[in-house]
Amino acid sequence: MNLTEYLESEGKEKELAVTYGGTLPEIAGRTIEITKPLALTLKITGISRKEILMEGDSVLHCRVSCDRCLSDVDLEVPFTISERIREQDILEPDEDFELTGCLEGYELSTDRLLEEAIMTAFPAKVLCREDCKGICKVCGQNLNEGDCGCDDFVPDPRMAAIGDLFAAVNKDK
Repeated sequence: MNLTEYLESEGKEKELAVTYGGTLPEIAGRTIEITKPLALTLKITGISRKEILMEGDSVLHCRVSCDRCLSDVDLEVPFTISERIREQDILEPDEDFELTGCLEGYELSTDRLLEEAIMTAFPAKVLCREDCKGICKVCGQNLNEGDCGCDDFVPDPRMAAIGDLFAAVNKDK
């Protein structure tokens, strides 16, 4: 989408229906499967000559794996886009300008804009349920489905020296 016409006219507004048909990049090493088509209405407003405002919000419906037990979780991630772009940012982007990867000259990549908004809104931790027990460290069984019976005792490494001392005493007997 070319931003030139919006940067040249104050008060010009347009609503643009944006759909996302790609696959999302991995977020924190996690693959995200989109389960419902993603669409939003992006409102573009020429605030003044040389500055525009883009606004819109939507919800991403996706499936990801639980961080503890790795089972699939259907997730809804609401996100909002509210960005001001000045012509100065396009011509001479500085390190504070967040949309550098979305712009190539005056051309805006709406797909990249959506990806950035989603990555910002995506939760840091995804759990299938609040009390998820995770997986067994020994055999990998999902502990939400039942106990596996593995010995999961892990000795405190700070006590290793004392354990070695007891082992040496018992060896001498």
